[in-house]
Amino acid sequence: MKIFSQPYRRKTDRMIVSLNRMNGLYQLEIDALHDAPEILYRLAAVLYVHDWNIVHADISTADNTVKDRFQVRPAGERRDVDDLKFERMMQDLELVLFERPSVVEFIRGRDKAVDFKQSGKCQVEFVLDSSRTRVMVNAQDRPGLLLCQAQVFSLLGLDIQQAVIHTEAGGRVRNVFTIAPTEQRLKDIRFRERLSDALRVLL
Repeated sequence: MKIFSQPYRRKTDRMIVSLNRMNGLYQLEIDALHDAPEILYRLAAVLYVHDWNIVHADISTADNTVKDRFQVRPAGERRDVDDLKFERMMQDLELVLFERPSVVEFIRGRDKAVDFKQSGKCQVEFVLDSSRTRVMVNAQDRPGLLLCQAQVFSLLGLDIQQAVIHTEAGGRVRNVFTIAPTEQRLKDIRFRERLSDALRVLL
């Protein structure tokens, strides 16, 4: 199942979204010929609103081009996704990525609520080198977890260049976020502590 998106107000932006069933999971692929701040936050909001559980994801931005690959499965007892549900999700992807409404208002408009409080132990580690900074977050999985984590990066104005999201069989999530090398604030231990505290509490 694949949809090519060309919003009428835009002449250069294009989004290609495909959804394929693979071994009991769905492979969701999103390619966009533009990058934009908060793109992971916005994608996570749409997946949350449409009740997808993220098993694994690889998100990358290079040369202003977005390539996102998600392995997802429907939440609850659902096992299949019909064309109507997928097209509704596609419409929301167009809205959230291209029209850029407030993410919080979008979620509320779909009658969803998010508990931004973390439950259980959350570990945050940093790996800094001359070319990039990686933020590694280990936490117990729950609905909306990636959405909450992405919101923290968005609120602090951190540009995520790449993210690898992985959920283990026991429900433990190991997420690695690579931040743009131009971000100087992460060299400051006080800023890293602020980011760590925000990710642990997820306010």
